[in-house]
Amino acid sequence: METIRELSCMHRIIMNDVMRQLKDLRDIKPRAEWVKDTRAILLSQIRGQESLESARVSGIRYMDVLKVVFGYKILAPIVRPVSAAVLAIIVALTGGVAGVRAAKNSTPGDLLYPVKLTSENLQVGLASAPSKKAELYLNFAEERVKEIEKIKAAANGSRSMKIDSAASNLKDKLQKATEQLNAVRATEPEKAVELAKSVNAKVEAISGKLSVIEKDLKVTNESSDAVSSAQAAARNTEIGAVEVIIEKSATGTTGSELKDIIGNKIDSMTQDIRDSKTEMDSAVEVIIAEQKLQEAGKLLNEGDLDSAVSRMKESVEAANPVDVIVQ
Repeated sequence: METIRELSCMHRIIMNDVMRQLKDLRDIKPRAEWVKDTRAILLSQIRGQESLESARVSGIRYMDVLKVVFGYKILAPIVRPVSAAVLAIIVALTGGVAGVRAAKNSTPGDLLYPVKLTSENLQVGLASAPSKKAELYLNFAEERVKEIEKIKAAANGSRSMKIDSAASNLKDKLQKATEQLNAVRATEPEKAVELAKSVNAKVEAISGKLSVIEKDLKVTNESSDAVSSAQAAARNTEIGAVEVIIEKSATGTTGSELKDIIGNKIDSMTQDIRDSKTEMDSAVEVIIAEQKLQEAGKLLNEGDLDSAVSRMKESVEAANPVDVIVQ
């Protein structure tokens, strides 16, 4: 009995502290800029998730989710059922162990997936250096690839929409990583080459995985424009990183190293084109894309690295004309 009373007392102390902290939140006055940015982030995520979540959310009380996340039924009287956006903020900011774990393993369409995305954006918001933000965006891009692989392995009827959602977010993360790389390129040239090499290596791995995913989807007649678009974005990110390395080559990257980087990329892109020859809608697109890569190889052998990279860009555009229009 004594042990029970001690545990009960401890429980009351903990919950009183939790309730006090929750009440204290009302006195916090966040910066106007943070409020504006966070509101925009949440609205964007909610719009992107509405179609995926509608079926799963129907009939679910978010209060029940809070009980699971925090493990305390006592929370029920002090907050009413809330929206996904509010749930995301609460879990992300309070760090409920169960919620964080569940959100980390979630994929598009899961109830806690918005929590995962919100947590990622909060991490970026807390990072000040462009190089750190670029690193985070790449990490999140890698996470999107894992999500796509997980969804694809599930092989259920609703996976196409979920894959498209993850692929679209992946493309966004790659584009933002490129933006941060360009910021470093402009303000911290001494760090640009190192970051560009890291970006190139990570995105090459992402490109390779996306290529495999595309092939697997085509086998099951589930070709995804979103995955193709993400693949094009990955290639453009790689090429952008190479451009930075070329521009800042005076910082220590040798000519032979640059040629190897570009040559390997041309070979990889050529293989992707050849693998998709019988699958692409237009033979003209394939021919033009492959011709551009052949020209890139010749220019590389002649030592014209800038022109070689330009041809690589043109090859990506030729192979993804719809994506170019969207951009």
